[in-house]
Amino acid sequence: MRAFTALAAVLVVAAAIAGSAMAADPLLPFPSAKAGPVFIASHVTTTDGTMSSWFSPGDKVVFRAFAINRKTNTNVAAKDVKYFYVTIPGQPNVKLTYDKNPLTMKNMPWTGTWTVPSTFAGQVDFRMLIKLTSSKLKGEFTQMPITTAKLNIACPMKPKRTSWGSASRNENRVENLAPCAV
Repeated sequence: MRAFTALAAVLVVAAAIAGSAMAADPLLPFPSAKAGPVFIASHVTTTDGTMSSWFSPGDKVVFRAFAINRKTNTNVAAKDVKYFYVTIPGQPNVKLTYDKNPLTMKNMPWTGTWTVPSTFAGQVDFRMLIKLTSSKLKGEFTQMPITTAKLNIACPMKPKRTSWGSASRNENRVENLAPCAV
């Protein structure tokens, strides 16, 4: 009888914990439970088309995108768009332009280039926004909240000079690399 009571108590506690855990915060697909009326797929590349998520100040980041009108299941072309741009906090918007026959990345006809400012470092939380002309449908792309999936700007390393007290001992020797303060 004691074993039965203990088993029943364990089952009641497990059911209570499982029930509250399921009700607390259901796992939703990223970025939302359902896609918007205009779906955007995107990635960033170097100017030669190499996919990358790490860049340095002064580099050119090429935003590439593909958009689909989910109502009509058609690819979005230049004639369909009122605006399509990348927004970066503290930076001017990067307008995306359409190329019907791109030389590289043929499945990503929308591109825009951003030159990373010399003082910029860290993760770049960019968003892509689109609005169609005739139907006024909108879409948005945001990056997955995973460090390796985000656009990252490496902090330029500056040499830290050390004096050894004598010109004969290479007074300007580089001791180590110190990261910049951003």
